[in-house]
Amino acid sequence: MFKYTPLQTNISYNMLALVKNKPVRLSLREIIDSFLEFRKEVITRRCKYLLNQNKNKAHVLIGFCIALNNIDKVIRIVKSASDRNEAKFNLMTEALDVGDLNPMLQLTEDEQSNNNLYKFTDSQSAAILELKLNKLTNLEKGKIQEELHNVADDIKELLSILSSKEKIKEIIQQEMLEVKEQFNTPRLTQIEYNYEDIDDEDLIQKEDMVILYTINGYIKRAPLENYRMQRRGGRGKNCMDTKDTDLVKDVIVANTHDDLLCFSTKGKVYKIKVYKLPLCNSGSGGRALVNVLPFDEDEKLSNVLVIPNSNNDLQNKTLVFITSFGNVRRNKFSDFFNVQSNGKKAIKLEENETLINILLANGNDDLFIATKNGLCNRFPVSAIRVFASRDSNGIRGIKLKDNDEVISASLLYKSDIESIEERDMYFKVANELRSNMEQLNPKDRMSKLAIDEKFILTVTSRGFGQLASFYDYRQISRGTQGCQNMTLSSKNGTVVASFPVSMEDQIMLLTNTGRILRCKVSEVRITRRGAKGVILFRLNDEVLENETEELITSVSRIDNNESKEDDNVPQLDEDDNIKNVLKL
Repeated sequence: MFKYTPLQTNISYNMLALVKNKPVRLSLREIIDSFLEFRKEVITRRCKYLLNQNKNKAHVLIGFCIALNNIDKVIRIVKSASDRNEAKFNLMTEALDVGDLNPMLQLTEDEQSNNNLYKFTDSQSAAILELKLNKLTNLEKGKIQEELHNVADDIKELLSILSSKEKIKEIIQQEMLEVKEQFNTPRLTQIEYNYEDIDDEDLIQKEDMVILYTINGYIKRAPLENYRMQRRGGRGKNCMDTKDTDLVKDVIVANTHDDLLCFSTKGKVYKIKVYKLPLCNSGSGGRALVNVLPFDEDEKLSNVLVIPNSNNDLQNKTLVFITSFGNVRRNKFSDFFNVQSNGKKAIKLEENETLINILLANGNDDLFIATKNGLCNRFPVSAIRVFASRDSNGIRGIKLKDNDEVISASLLYKSDIESIEERDMYFKVANELRSNMEQLNPKDRMSKLAIDEKFILTVTSRGFGQLASFYDYRQISRGTQGCQNMTLSSKNGTVVASFPVSMEDQIMLLTNTGRILRCKVSEVRITRRGAKGVILFRLNDEVLENETEELITSVSRIDNNESKEDDNVPQLDEDDNIKNVLKL
């Protein structure tokens, strides 16, 4: 039914109607109210009409009953008259005994009675003169009296309806139900529910999305397929139109069915589905976050954590918070499973302290923290106790030097390297093993290390990148200064991101001017930890109009399973990419 019929149909109709003889444009509620008032008026006028009809009928029947009670006098008056008109006149002038009909006279408001004597009206006299002889029998007399009582009951019911608004409402309801039953047409089609419930999310196509947000609080999403592959060292393409005073802050890749935990600069967390974010084209500026999430005026988006819709083991995981001051905190994920629409307190931040990252971790993972000035620390997640409170900034994860701050944090699985000697032995044969991956024997120790090897990609603000084996990062204690991650200079700038990747992955690099580049990790040369790196993104050398230098602000990893690269995209050499020949 969803496939062959529209889910929504728009119908236009005129809402102009006459209300008390005046044309008025009505809302749906006003139409219903006007209809109810109309029905009340119809029922009231109908009851008044029926009341008058019954009173007239009762008036004639009262005349019959009085005439039958005084039948001898009536016959004498009629017999003594010379013609019909004289008989009619004599009946109207003769006062007859009412008998027990006084209650009926009061009910019908008949004013012909005086001192228990009654004079016929013109209509009563005419009806009596037309009375047939068979009506004089006791049987017919009983029928007339019974009919009079029935008419009296109808008069009482009509009077009670006219004096009660509730009874009028009941009549309206009953008549509407009768109309419904009378004109009810059974459905020609049958709608049945499947054993599986269908909600709005089931109607949303699963699709990988690129999510971008700016420092001043604008956010958007666009299909990942809009950003085609480019080789390392290219100039990228424009992905977001920003104002002069705004800069793009981060780029995230997620599925439309994934949940996003959005952490603000006030330490609060908000939850939203990816498909509920505004869908925009590649070059648009997005939509203000205050129209998407209930942010305060001075509240901005700090970090976004993607919760995969396919991950069913979230209850056994913990959230690890990492701040710019090097503090870390660990909480149960169940503490953030239910987030109210107006947000939830997540972490307490000191002045000038920002939230760098939030990670979904297992107890057997290692936490990798990288700083702006090229240092890093790796230690077990289990070294951080699980906090019950959500109102603290945690404990020290890495000791920072002056003018340094944490810029990136990620998770690593535990290394199989047993000693420094084994690590050095592996690096001697690593290049040869990496070039012959298909011929490796998993039973051989060195071959197994090559198969399980992951890499740490470190990217600097000036577009340089270093790719080093995660075996090169030994495990150190929590709270220490760590070790050197990358050698920095004025040429390559400061570190903006450092995280694990595999050779099959892709990365997306984003600049503060809204340019984006998507390339393969395999195009980056593998070096040892501490190198200066190679060019990943060629930035503009000139200073922008707002006196801002173009810099890399964010790097995001695209998993090989999620990537939808077109195999037919031509691979250009570096000079062609520099000239921006490839049209994205």
